Amino acid sequence: MQVAPYLGLAIGLAIGLLIWLLGAIFGKLGIWQLEWLYGDRAILWGCVPIGVSLGIFWRNNQFFPDIKPAAIIHNPNLRDLYCNPDSIPIDSKPICIEGQLIGRSGISNIMGQELILKTASGIVPLHYIPQWTPLANFWQKSIHPSDLIGNSVKITGWWRRGATPWIDIEKLENVADRSRIYGGHPLWSVILAGSLAFGGASIISSGRL
Repeated sequence: MQVAPYLGLAIGLAIGLLIWLLGAIFGKLGIWQLEWLYGDRAILWGCVPIGVSLGIFWRNNQFFPDIKPAAIIHNPNLRDLYCNPDSIPIDSKPICIEGQLIGRSGISNIMGQELILKTASGIVPLHYIPQWTPLANFWQKSIHPSDLIGNSVKITGWWRRGATPWIDIEKLENVADRSRIYGGHPLWSVILAGSLAFGGASIISSGRL
């Protein structure tokens, strides 16, 4: 599934070439209204980012499925989650787990690049992207994950295991005051895919590279 964007690139290129082929066939059949499709480089290059965007959408749906309350694993023993050595990152598990947030505090961890959850059964790294924009980390009035270092927190997100396990944060909640920080992994994937699709459509509609 990691290769989905690259597969989408190949599919987009194939679709562009297919449209060229159809244009050539229409030309041979004397359908001049559609003959222009053949050899139009804007169509070929416009289909490439559209194909990549489809691959990203596909990957996003597989990597970040909706977290349904009934499916959430609450406060599991981390050793039980470690026990399957054949797990791959796409085999995500919706999880809600409490523990102590540890890592560097202050500006040295302003992007949330070093966040670790310490629980009674072990520790697990956390991956965090702000919900709206990375610039939110620099807004003084917003709550940063680094502000909660040392606090008891509740993490809701997607458990994954690759070479090492980690949790992609969907929601980080401070147990003391119930303040919440939301992650933006799925949102930013959608924004990227949508931008690529829009760019590809613009290339095709304008006819200019």
